[in-house]
Amino acid sequence: RWGTAFKLVVFMPMAVSMLAAGIIFRLVYDQQPEKGVANAVVVGVHDTFARASAYPGARPRVNGDLAPSAGGAFTTRSAAAPGSAAALPLVGLPPASVASQAPAKAAAPAPGAVTGTVWLDFKPGGGGRPGQVDPGEKALSGVRVEAVRDGRVVARATSAKDGTFTLPGAAAGARLRLPASNFTAPYRGVSWLGPSLVTPAIIAAYIWMWAGFAMVLIAAGLTAVPRELLEAARMDGASEWQV
Repeated sequence: RWGTAFKLVVFMPMAVSMLAAGIIFRLVYDQQPEKGVANAVVVGVHDTFARASAYPGARPRVNGDLAPSAGGAFTTRSAAAPGSAAALPLVGLPPASVASQAPAKAAAPAPGAVTGTVWLDFKPGGGGRPGQVDPGEKALSGVRVEAVRDGRVVARATSAKDGTFTLPGAAAGARLRLPASNFTAPYRGVSWLGPSLVTPAIIAAYIWMWAGFAMVLIAAGLTAVPRELLEAARMDGASEWQV
């Protein structure tokens, strides 16, 4: 029933010149997901099943208590004390990327628990005190915080809209870690025109261009099959795929 429409769709690339096909697939295989159709699909599927990082590129201040650790995470040099408030300042984020965030709030100590604040330690216009929450500085919400003792995670928390978080008493004596998943660069898709995939990518484009020619030959062969054979097969109970 839909044979004519199917043949039209498959044959359409035959009407496209080599130059036009090259331009089309240069756009399809573009590395940037905002431009390349293939990577837009790949990135969309990836981000559906894998949580994107909250603040890619963020880093702690140099010589601060928060320092880089294994795997791209950031871990405090000192252990958390019960009833204390930890400061986890970060820098390296453009102010425009956190413009919608709420103002940061210094966490208040809580008996039997470990509290803290995660925020962008940068005040627009300059000024402020490094390592302390100043007016005008933005909170970093949704940051995952882990309490690590002897290589094991003993407690977890996520920063609130004002950047504060609260860990249970089990976090006392442990070091606080911000996992690398908070700061990894976003997934940018596949390098279709890179050294490893450029040949399969060109083959796929060439197949798209010449599938219409092969379809014409195959369709001509199918139309040469006697109708009586097709009718006999259907009468014997064959499905359309079997026919």
